[in-house]
Amino acid sequence: MSINKIRSELFKLLSDEKENVYSSKNPEEKKMHNAKYNAYNEYYMLVHKDSSFSSVFDVKDKLLKKVLELEKKYKELLELYEKEKKIEEKNKMVTDINNYVTRIETYNEIYNILNKNLKSNNNNYTDFSNKIIVLHTKIREEKSKEKLNELEEELYRMQEERRALLSSETSINIIKEISELESLESRISNTNFNLSSYTLNRREFLDELKDTIQAINEYYYLDYKKSKHYKETNELEKAQTFDNYVKKYYALISSAFKENYYVIEKGDLKLSTDDLINYISIYNLDENYEIFRSKNKNILIGNKEINKNDYLTKVEFLKKSINLLIDQCSNKIQNKNVKVTYQIPNQDELIELRDNKINEIETIIEGEKIHARR
Repeated sequence: MSINKIRSELFKLLSDEKENVYSSKNPEEKKMHNAKYNAYNEYYMLVHKDSSFSSVFDVKDKLLKKVLELEKKYKELLELYEKEKKIEEKNKMVTDINNYVTRIETYNEIYNILNKNLKSNNNNYTDFSNKIIVLHTKIREEKSKEKLNELEEELYRMQEERRALLSSETSINIIKEISELESLESRISNTNFNLSSYTLNRREFLDELKDTIQAINEYYYLDYKKSKHYKETNELEKAQTFDNYVKKYYALISSAFKENYYVIEKGDLKLSTDDLINYISIYNLDENYEIFRSKNKNILIGNKEINKNDYLTKVEFLKKSINLLIDQCSNKIQNKNVKVTYQIPNQDELIELRDNKINEIETIIEGEKIHARR
């Protein structure tokens, strides 16, 4: 998104309107141009004061609401005007009607500038999605902690930018599904892992799933505590062991549920198996806040500092999710044995599914467009 372009276009409107104020031929005309100048100046200053992506999006969103409210009042006044029989009363309404027309046209001009530049930055959602997949791959392969933090912050920024670009009315679930598909697509495009099939009974399966989740979580905290899962001294070998645990995790999930990612859901709790892995890369499950702070001392989680209460609340949520996942696996397996096989999804099918989800979003956006602001 070009914030500078938005500023430049608003400033041009502002400057032109200032000239119109000076060249006005009568008080009424001057009053109209003053009103337009004040509106342009108000939104120019808002963008100038805070040019963050989310702030500009919020300005656009609030501006649309304001225009819709004005249009509603304008239509109501117009209906009264048409019903009024007395010429004198009709004439009194003309000034108010003209004021509404001026304000609506002015705010529409501002809205169009914001909307055009917001959309032009990301009019190809598939290309944008592909860039996110590349970032996932870089994050998975990066060994430098400093560089890893930079890549994770960039991924978060891009995901927030996409969220803001999409209309506030767009289904958040579709956006979430696209993110999960991106993560999955990145993972399978870089795999060379072969797992020989083996069979587990229900108790063995549940114990192995719990142990695998614990091993994945421990990997991110090897600098702060000992682990029973990583005995290697070579960092590359440790990373390979970790990679095998992650792939075993997905093998267990796909063998239990016959799909490569699964949504853990009960009541208000809803978390995908992909998101669970992402969260336990950040939060240590042993509830040691000091270790958590040491690992994350130079980064924000999302867009804020996480205090101890926030941390414990999130860990409690993750433990509850893990326990629910174990219960749902147990119910799915019942008393049967499970053949565990690492099933690599068909990447072409994943790409097609992702494109379909992106098309759903584009359809929703088209449906939300107001013709006056196209």
